[in-house]
Amino acid sequence: HHCRLILSPEKGYEIADMRAYVRDVMQRIERDVGTKLYWIAIEHHNTDNPHAHILFRGKDGQGQDLILRRAYIGYRIRQRASEAATDLLGERTEREREQAREKEVQAERFTSLDRTIERNMDEKHVIDVSPDVQIGWRRSDRPLVIARLQWLESMELAEKIQGTKWQL
Repeated sequence: HHCRLILSPEKGYEIADMRAYVRDVMQRIERDVGTKLYWIAIEHHNTDNPHAHILFRGKDGQGQDLILRRAYIGYRIRQRASEAATDLLGERTEREREQAREKEVQAERFTSLDRTIERNMDEKHVIDVSPDVQIGWRRSDRPLVIARLQWLESMELAEKIQGTKWQL
């Protein structure tokens, strides 16, 4: 078997050497999983954001099946890619972080807004976004969560059931 991933860093257009960036990310992943990975990558500059498609073999250095935990695939690889980009480009400003969160509203992937929604749902998968309920850590989280819920509703993944309550 094999694993596929796409590295598409924010401000990828500012990364002078995408190949070096990809190598750095893959080295970080190899350190995490404790084995040499056999991989190939192709970089693309045909969109607004330069990105790389990576394919790596689903075997470790000894030829055994490479088992990656779901949480590692879902979060840690993204974190390693983010760390490598930060090392190259420096820390993002507060405004850049807010713009990134605003882009999550219509992202077609599981986002930090979805994690906020998940943390605030009850056992029936209902979230109340009324002003008297604390949603997220920042004041700006509530409107973003509401916008995300509306986006999820447009994809038939959420439903407004009553007033300020949504069901997923």
